[in-house]
Amino acid sequence: MPPREAGDPARAINVRRNIPLFLADAIGWNLGQSFLSPQTILPLFIALLSKSNFLIGLIVAVQSVGQLFPQLFAANLVEHLPVKRRYVVIVGVFLERVPFLILALAVFWLRTPVLLLGLFFVCWAIANFGTGLNMPPFMALYAKGMPSERRGRVSGVGTSAGTLLAVGGAFLATLILERTAGLGAFTWIFLIGFVVLFVSVLPLGFVDEPHEETPATRRPVSSYLREIPEILRSNRPFASYVALQATIQLAVSATPFITGYAVLKLGATEGSVGLFTATLMAATAAGSLLFGLIADARGYRRVYVIGSALALLLYVLLIASPSLPLVYAAYFLSGLMMGAVYLGNNMAMEFCKPAKAATYSAIVFTAGAPTRIVGPLVLGVVADALGMPVVFALVAGSALLALYLSLFRLREPRTTRIP
Repeated sequence: MPPREAGDPARAINVRRNIPLFLADAIGWNLGQSFLSPQTILPLFIALLSKSNFLIGLIVAVQSVGQLFPQLFAANLVEHLPVKRRYVVIVGVFLERVPFLILALAVFWLRTPVLLLGLFFVCWAIANFGTGLNMPPFMALYAKGMPSERRGRVSGVGTSAGTLLAVGGAFLATLILERTAGLGAFTWIFLIGFVVLFVSVLPLGFVDEPHEETPATRRPVSSYLREIPEILRSNRPFASYVALQATIQLAVSATPFITGYAVLKLGATEGSVGLFTATLMAATAAGSLLFGLIADARGYRRVYVIGSALALLLYVLLIASPSLPLVYAAYFLSGLMMGAVYLGNNMAMEFCKPAKAATYSAIVFTAGAPTRIVGPLVLGVVADALGMPVVFALVAGSALLALYLSLFRLREPRTTRIP
């Protein structure tokens, strides 16, 4: 018999059925993103339409604001829904995926740069807003559809396999760009990205999801937001986890500065940067798989201890002995660290009952928003004014704080009573 869901003892969930459905979504999401990468593909698209560095920088800014700030409102919106899967698929298709189909068609039909730029940022904002609206209900669906002792392995295998396939996706995108002149390549790239993402979200509509007791009506936003400080006061272990997540995000956000330092100060070539990317992706895939196994067997606290220690080590090495060969080691350590942080997002679901997973997840992602949005801007100013070693020292300090929090403040929720 399939294991019973902790939040619904009278209802057994079909775990064997749910595992491939969640894996299909995770693998497809990572593969699809290789055709819509805000680090490589989208900046090139903008550069072909405009020479503005501001517009290129706006890609990440729109992504961060769109994904992070709607989450608390989305959690309140879906809290009263006894079944989340229909919402997840509908929002996933029409808000997260369809904008890229519109972009593919627009690139095919339109040739006016101003119109294409305007339409791109409208579609990009809608897609990321959709991701922000979908993240809390997806986490709630995952909490209900997958027992805690299997979430790490499923997330790890999905992320690992998707990341490895994304290497092939990036190679295919490169071939399309090389063999198709001008903007025409992006019609195919956006279309392929849309198809992969569209196909991968559909399986979530078939997840075996137990019904849950929920409020009959949605609460006013003001009432919902007033509940958040009480959650943090009454659930101290969760509050420590939120602080840890907000702290360690700086180490993740600072990774692009390693590339800048390698190119500007250590003489790295374009070919070297390609190898940096391959090293980072391979390490992230390996780390996701490894830390998924550790999380299921030993809990997520150990994952954060290791991830924080890796972050501290990589930035201390960059300060102590900056060299091009060391940059490869730094990217390998960074990939492992990212695997730990990405897997650690699942820990939020273990501090609460499944019915509150959307709210708890939204609190965590929203608390990390200032670090992810403002942190890189501040580090960029510091780098220009004081140099990159000072940036690495600041990030190493944040990693040290994260290590302290994970060792001495974070408690394993599996051995802690849930309020």
